[in-house]
Amino acid sequence: MRDAVGDSMGLTLRVSLDETIGTLGFSNAELRDFIEMNRDLPDLWDLAQGTWEDCSGPSRFKEEAAQEALVRGIRELTGKPVVGVGRFTSPDVMVRMIRQGTLDSSVARGPPSPIRFAEENRGGADRRYRECIGCNICITAT
Repeated sequence: MRDAVGDSMGLTLRVSLDETIGTLGFSNAELRDFIEMNRDLPDLWDLAQGTWEDCSGPSRFKEEAAQEALVRGIRELTGKPVVGVGRFTSPDVMVRMIRQGTLDSSVARGPPSPIRFAEENRGGADRRYRECIGCNICITAT
């Protein structure tokens, strides 16, 4: 891909932290080996986890930042930025993981989206940010 696009754009590689699908899957240790071997190939590593239930289970069954243990230490395997997801609902948890050096950035979902938040607050409207409760109802709207 780099040969095709040159330096005209950044290349992101999303990888799963752990594919727990039996003999076809791979472990977190194998992923770490892969990242270390390919440490400088993408411009950014985007970390997620296997199945929908593993990655974004509802808050009743999955704690916020449930993938933190699988992510910890990956940042040291590459000189490229590492972005993570993992059922983040609180900006505080995301900032903690960035300050600790676990991630370079993070992405969360839940109302409001950054664009919607900016639009709603244009003109001095008094709207408050509501932390995502992790109910996954937003998935039915996409």
